[in-house]
Amino acid sequence: MASEKQIAANQRNARKSTGPRTAQGKARSSKNALRRGLSRQNLAPGETFRAYRAHFATIHAELQPAGPLEKILVRLIADATWRMQRMARIRDAYLAQAAEAAKSEGDHSDPGSDKTAARGETDLFAVAMARRLAALTKLEKTRGSLSDAYRRAYRQLVRIRVAEGKPVVPKRRTPRDDSPVLAFRA
Repeated sequence: MASEKQIAANQRNARKSTGPRTAQGKARSSKNALRRGLSRQNLAPGETFRAYRAHFATIHAELQPAGPLEKILVRLIADATWRMQRMARIRDAYLAQAAEAAKSEGDHSDPGSDKTAARGETDLFAVAMARRLAALTKLEKTRGSLSDAYRRAYRQLVRIRVAEGKPVVPKRRTPRDDSPVLAFRA
C-alpha cells in the first residue's frame, strides 16, 4: 500500500505529465500506434482502408477459407502480401529519391574525386546507394520476414486442406471483371 507521501508525489508528477502540448508533438504522437503496429487498420500514410479491404476480399475469394483457423491463416496471408507490396512501394520511392539525389549532388557525391561530374549516372547512383545501404538493408530484411510469414501461413493452410482432403485452392468462383486475379503456389 502506498503511503500518503507517495500518493501526493504521484499526483504532483501526474499533473506535470499531460502528454504533448504543441501541434507538432500531437501530430507525432498520433502516429505511435501505427509505428508500433497497434493501429486498428495498420495502414501507412497514403493507404486507404478501402484498398486494403479490396486486397483482402481478393485473397479471401481466391482461397475461400472454411472455418476459423483457415480464416486466420487467410488474414495472415493477406496482411503479409499487403505489407510486402508496401515495402516494394517504399523501396521504389527510396531508390527514386536516391537517383534524384545522385543527379543533384553531381560532383559533390564523392569528395575524393575531382572528376565525379564526368562519371556516368550509374556511378553517381552507386555512390548515392552506398550511402543508403543501411536503410535498404532494413527494408529488405522486413520484406524477407514478411515473405517468410506469408510462406508459413500458406504452407499451414495447405497442410490443413490436404489433411482434410480438400483441394488446396478451391474451385474458383466466377471473378468479377474488375477483380485482380492472384496466383498462389504451395
